[in-house]
Amino acid sequence: MISLIKKIFTIFVLSCAFINLSYSKESVEEKIQKIIYDSISSYSGKCACPYQMKANNKRCGKNSAYYKPGGAEPICYPSDVTSEVIEAFDKKSNSQSSLNINGKSKVIDGDTIKIGKLSIRLHGIDAPESKQTCIDSKNKIYPCGYQSTIFLKSLIKKNNVLCEGKDKDRYGRVIAICYSNDINLNSTMVSEGWAIAYRYYSKDYVNEEKTAKINKLGIWQGEFTEPYIWRKKN
Repeated sequence: MISLIKKIFTIFVLSCAFINLSYSKESVEEKIQKIIYDSISSYSGKCACPYQMKANNKRCGKNSAYYKPGGAEPICYPSDVTSEVIEAFDKKSNSQSSLNINGKSKVIDGDTIKIGKLSIRLHGIDAPESKQTCIDSKNKIYPCGYQSTIFLKSLIKKNNVLCEGKDKDRYGRVIAICYSNDINLNSTMVSEGWAIAYRYYSKDYVNEEKTAKINKLGIWQGEFTEPYIWRKKN
């Protein structure tokens, strides 16, 4: 009887171990897929990996960044993902989750807000600086930086702002995608023409910028200096 109980207990322990191992393996596989996806998404061209397709519908093959040493070195296959890469991914994920913020905000300018004492820079966009001026559709100078700030305030109103932190910049500001009443502030600022897609850091809002430009919305109604160029000159 005791022997039977021991056997049953052993089977139970092994079963639990197998279940835990299965869940752990699945979790790691999910991380690996996310690492590969993020790596490919961050590559600016179309040929990050050999199995991707070129414009002529042919595989990128050895013309891909994967085979170019010293370049972008994208992660394309599960075998490329080392334990060190997974560890770095975990640290980054934990860091990003700690950067999520929710609360009443103060608008600093068209791409920067504060929640409490925390400064937050809207990811992927670049808005005219507070003192920047532009030329409108009637060829008159107007305070586009001020107008951009006012527009962001109009999106937020008195609502709470939820920001999903992505990183921190060299000034210690949180780089984030922010929402107010389900409005994506980053996307809307660009689609309405009061900010441009900050291509140097991200291409997330290029399509929104094209829409604003076609419809001559916001600063696209006339002429303007790209904000990052204006900052260098001022």
